[in-house]
Amino acid sequence: MNEMLSVMFGIKTGFMGSLKSMAAEAISLDMVANHANHKHVPAWQKLCEKHAILNTPLSPYIDKELLYNKHLSVDGSKITATGFVYEHPEITTELLREQVTAFISQGLFPPTI
Repeated sequence: MNEMLSVMFGIKTGFMGSLKSMAAEAISLDMVANHANHKHVPAWQKLCEKHAILNTPLSPYIDKELLYNKHLSVDGSKITATGFVYEHPEITTELLREQVTAFISQGLFPPTI
């Protein structure tokens, strides 16, 4: 998903990884949330203003409570080792593009793709 978003929007994406995740939790998830919000929310607001999007439920804002007891990195190998098989279609760049296009047509997302 990160790679698709990176290519689609020309942005840098990624996960923190296990060590950085543990360090962030030890330091302060409040600081992690504030850093992310400080970086992403103003840019999102400017982009929405530029494209006259006045009311959208979409936001990059993250509340610090959403980070508590949540892993910031994911390793899905254990669940598939049990024989579990995902029953949803594979997420593709095309499906992601269709969803973003739907948000754009509804006036909820800036026309940036």
